[in-house]
Amino acid sequence: MSRRAPRSRNTTKVTRLLTCFLAASALVIGTVVPATAASAATSVAPTVARTAADPAQTGLAKTTLVGFTPGNIISDAVFTNKSTMTEAQIQTFFNSKVSRCLGGRDENNEPIVCLKDFRMNTVTRPGDQYCSGYSGAANESAARIIYRVAQACNINPQVLIVMLQKEQGLVTHTWPSAWRYRIALGQGCPDTAPCDPNYIGFFHQIYGAARQMQIYMEGKWFQWYAPGRTWNILYNPNSSCGSSPVYVANKATSALYYYTPYQPNAAALRAGYGKGDGCSAYGNRNFYNYFTDWFGSTQKPVVDPLGDIRRLHTSLGGATGVLGAAKTTPACTATTARCTVTYVNGIITWTKALGARQVYGEVYKEYTAQGGLGGKLGYPKTTPTAVTDPNGNGTAQQFDAGWVHSSVAGTFASSNTIMTAYSKAGWLRGKLGWPAGVETCSATSCVQAFQGGSIGYQKGKAAVPLVGVEADAIDVVFAAQGGSSGALGAPVGQLTVVSDPQGNGLVRQFANGWIHASAAGAFVTSNASMKEYSASGWLRGSWDGPRVRSPR
Repeated sequence: MSRRAPRSRNTTKVTRLLTCFLAASALVIGTVVPATAASAATSVAPTVARTAADPAQTGLAKTTLVGFTPGNIISDAVFTNKSTMTEAQIQTFFNSKVSRCLGGRDENNEPIVCLKDFRMNTVTRPGDQYCSGYSGAANESAARIIYRVAQACNINPQVLIVMLQKEQGLVTHTWPSAWRYRIALGQGCPDTAPCDPNYIGFFHQIYGAARQMQIYMEGKWFQWYAPGRTWNILYNPNSSCGSSPVYVANKATSALYYYTPYQPNAAALRAGYGKGDGCSAYGNRNFYNYFTDWFGSTQKPVVDPLGDIRRLHTSLGGATGVLGAAKTTPACTATTARCTVTYVNGIITWTKALGARQVYGEVYKEYTAQGGLGGKLGYPKTTPTAVTDPNGNGTAQQFDAGWVHSSVAGTFASSNTIMTAYSKAGWLRGKLGWPAGVETCSATSCVQAFQGGSIGYQKGKAAVPLVGVEADAIDVVFAAQGGSSGALGAPVGQLTVVSDPQGNGLVRQFANGWIHASAAGAFVTSNASMKEYSASGWLRGSWDGPRVRSPR
């Protein structure tokens, strides 16, 4: 890719009026110019702008639109599926589309920031019947904004991503001007009038457009392209180019026509991503192109295990990404219950219920140590989640029968029993911090070490948090007493996890005494003292727990 030629000082002083003109022009051009030329037509640097959204640069080379139906561009179910991508998956997708941002400053001398690196302070929006509202926050990424808005407004985040691309080429643009973010989706910017100032800015564009889609689908205020009826839909803003009847099958397609009220003509459909003729319009064609190439079918999801796995692998960087190259090529079909591809650094496994889920890196190593797909943890239920926390950053992933956490403290699996108590104790943000040891079990109990203590349980009972209690506290004291040949003698009972109003802890009996471990410390109690202690009610009596070691 060639860099932009240096601009003169006069160029850097383009007025805001000209910028607004360019922005407004871009909205019209985004409707009537194909994807390969849209950004070139509005830029002072045609060569670079053209390649910024060039299908050849993004791995797209659609030559046919077989499957495109003007009356059913996308189903309601797909359009409103807010669970298709996590915030982390959106960010990874953006990263995969721009390997290097050119940076610099735009025609108004504002910093150039690519979508994968874009951040801004968001504002609070109250909830209503269309969206549940948004709590403003500082320094939010584009991926986070899109994810949160998708959840609030019940819109597929993939829809918002595709709209960003078809309107401004922002997903693949390597040097987007600041004005592209201000009118990112063209929300509140009609072809025939200036943009509504209330919608200027990336956050307002995303939230406003998602909310507007719900208003369109409600059908109360907008009824011109109402579903279940046939409408004459234009091919181009120039009415002389004609129209043809289209039966609008669903609310989602109706919403797209309210947003971009033109259908592609035969020339536009023949051209793929390219240019048709003078009467072609491309907005809804490009929506279909980008969506199907990036995310698959716009209709009821096609059962395509290997296709879903391939798309996820590509979004994670392909053979040079976190998973590496494929090591297996299973023969999976639409009737396959589970499909798994093994890579150099992990796996992607697919089910119809959950779709494709990846496991890689340190989490994958621990998962493999636990037996992998057929082991103690079972199958992955979520994708890996990067966690930023005062106790340290790391990664967490949930499986059928437990979790794996990876941090500076190490990478460890935790059973669902441990995780229930861990969640109640505040998870990572509680006093326990990250897991710091393996979950070890005796015949009757299990204990796992954490940075701030441990969690333990008697088998068949709920786990309890042991804040400030080291998982191996009793073993350490026992060893210091000389082990089985020392004063305490050999163990005569299993480790017991005690849940008590006075505080949770660990207890174990030996031939000549006991060891109690709690937040107060770990202490030896002789058999003689234990008789009196038991008579007084043990932990639940007036004596509370041991505070000092009893005399031998």
